[in-house]
Amino acid sequence: MIRKSLPSKVSIFSVEDIDRVVESAHPAYQAEGDPQFYQYHPHSALGLGRGFDPRDITEQKRPGISHSVVQIDAGSPSSELTAMYVRSQEELNFSIKLDGKMEGSYLAYKGEGSYSFENESNFSQSSVSVVLTASADYGRWGMAADAKLIEDAKNELGNGERFAALFGTRYVAVERRGASIAVLIRIEAVDMSTKFSFTSEFSGSGGWGPLSATAKQKFSTMLRLAAKHSRLEIYVKATGGPGLSALGATMKGYAASEPDPLAKIQDALSTALSEFNKDNASTVEYAVAPMSHFGWDPDAIDPWNDLKETKLRALAKEYRSARDQLAVIEGYQAGTHLLAILYPGILDGVLDRKPELEGFQEAVAERHKTCRSNVDSLGGCEMPQGRIVIVSPEVLELIGPPRIYWFISGRTENVGGYSLDDPIKCRIIMARPRGSRLAVLKEFVPDAKDMYVFLKVEGSRLLLYRIVATYSDGTKTPSGENVVWGSISVHWSTEGRPNKGEEYEDVTLSWMGKHQGEFSCMDAIEVTDRANRQFLVGYLEMTWQGDGQGNLLKSELNFLV
Repeated sequence: MIRKSLPSKVSIFSVEDIDRVVESAHPAYQAEGDPQFYQYHPHSALGLGRGFDPRDITEQKRPGISHSVVQIDAGSPSSELTAMYVRSQEELNFSIKLDGKMEGSYLAYKGEGSYSFENESNFSQSSVSVVLTASADYGRWGMAADAKLIEDAKNELGNGERFAALFGTRYVAVERRGASIAVLIRIEAVDMSTKFSFTSEFSGSGGWGPLSATAKQKFSTMLRLAAKHSRLEIYVKATGGPGLSALGATMKGYAASEPDPLAKIQDALSTALSEFNKDNASTVEYAVAPMSHFGWDPDAIDPWNDLKETKLRALAKEYRSARDQLAVIEGYQAGTHLLAILYPGILDGVLDRKPELEGFQEAVAERHKTCRSNVDSLGGCEMPQGRIVIVSPEVLELIGPPRIYWFISGRTENVGGYSLDDPIKCRIIMARPRGSRLAVLKEFVPDAKDMYVFLKVEGSRLLLYRIVATYSDGTKTPSGENVVWGSISVHWSTEGRPNKGEEYEDVTLSWMGKHQGEFSCMDAIEVTDRANRQFLVGYLEMTWQGDGQGNLLKSELNFLV
């Protein structure tokens, strides 16, 4: 359920809270200042035979090495399929083998085509993100034995610092070429019970990592339901290959229609990868070596180290966090952001702190510049004082998509009451035929005397709703619109006491029986919020045969909880 209160307090954190060095021992969090291997990144300046400086791999250096290229490996390429649960940008980058050093090299991502993959909003308390990858390795290419410095570079060897500035301190000795497809699947508005059931599968692997067979089964169920509930986002990113512009939409279709969508999506990835070959491959990894191989003196400069790299990445991440907050604030002030439309006034009490946030962002940018120059002591890389959070993640989650769930309540034998909204338990109960659900409920609530079943939808400032039946041929039959304030609640059925009027389940079954012949459809609640956003939230899949007189000859109901 969404939060009922609207948090608006400003949070102030000390430098000690922010200036943490390493969050985990896992390689995804380890910042190497001068690694031997670098991964692909679209903004990297690396290339076979090119010089660079580890402190900033976006900076183009003068070509200083003359060389020819040779293929080191020959033979058939290898391929790999992976599925990883990730909780942060670092884990995502590690999973898709995107170079982590780029996180610290520059401050902005927005406006780039890959921004959907490079966005901390992919991760929140109520979301689950899984990245699927399919990759092919076509081997290595390297510099031939004739590699040597060009004359201009040789002439600078006497001044090691100037040589480093012009031609770099490291060079790319070997390239590994390949191709990959990465699919980021983000499920939003996941209830805590379902998320805990899924994430508990990773308790032995640091809280994230490859999906086990059980985790795949759970995620596939979550994926299918999210597609029915308008809570699913899918992004596709390819390195090399012919381009896959339509693959994301195809995979969303699989999620909505396939009984095991995760397996179907992985099959589609494997098929798409077959269109890649060594001719349309790109560089996926670089092996580097020091310029001392060509006579440069490494003692001429202060080396870039792991601690500086860690602090540089922290500065870049903090800058982007401040930038994202300011973008929300500016949209709020202009009246265009969803917060201003759905929750006018929620940030009014803290907008006077905006200049502080802008000042902190500027201070971070200046410290980032100083740190990256590598001419100051370690103090030049420290996080500046005054970090401020005006727009908290809790506030942003208020504008997420609506969530559907079943709610069961009733009386107990000892004249008390109970309520049950655990989606997994409700799924088990609702899967049973009418008349037998109370017996199953008692496995979870032993002293339950009766039960009322409610279908509920909660979201942000919902305004209108209607029931929409979508048949297998695409035909839709919507009901009239209803005004709603807050959440939507439909009384579905009762067991253990006399019915109080006609229940919605009876209405549904009677409606099915009025069809003559065999049919299948999905019932959904279409909701419209005050920002005029529409969400189609499916709650029941039905396959049946009716006699046209209100009677069902056969039926199968699948409740989407």
